[in-house]
Amino acid sequence: MKKLKIKMLHIIVCTIILLLDWGSLNIPRMVDHLNPASYMYNILPITSRNVYDFVRENRDKEVLIVDKENHLLYYLRHGQLVRNDYWNGRYYSFPLPIAIGMGGFYKTPEGTYKINGKNPYSRYTKFLRLNIPYSIAPYGIHAGPTYLAKKYEKLELQNPGGRFVTKKDDTRGCVAVETLVMKYLFEKIGIETPVLIY
Repeated sequence: MKKLKIKMLHIIVCTIILLLDWGSLNIPRMVDHLNPASYMYNILPITSRNVYDFVRENRDKEVLIVDKENHLLYYLRHGQLVRNDYWNGRYYSFPLPIAIGMGGFYKTPEGTYKINGKNPYSRYTKFLRLNIPYSIAPYGIHAGPTYLAKKYEKLELQNPGGRFVTKKDDTRGCVAVETLVMKYLFEKIGIETPVLIY
């Protein structure tokens, strides 16, 4: 069931990207004329309306989308899902697995935010801070603890696609990604990048 949900979300995001890219094919952008009763909204699950609106509003920017239910991180650049992006000797393709807050008081908050800080000297391997209001401690996107960074990086190089940092939801509300993915995101993602967590 989980694999089916992941596949459906992937199809939804790809469909949205395709629809946003129609302008380059000189086909009328029917997306701009859709209303909630139209065919497009009837084939998308209700929760994806937020994703659709978010991608559409930010189609000229880089954005991150965090899907808590399926534990996936989507990275879109100008309305296109980032695929096979070569950086530092490796290729990166999204979506990629994540870990989230362990629940209760440490639940990962949902909403639309922006990256408002980058900390290369965090106690975690790199840290992209989110502008989540009224939080006691900063929320953000990070990898594992800095003291384990070399160990995780070595494991990731030996076992590409393995899950080490993201194998368990045990953050205090942040979004965790693998060490090499975090280094990639830290270099690529800028301040003010929109982030949707749902």
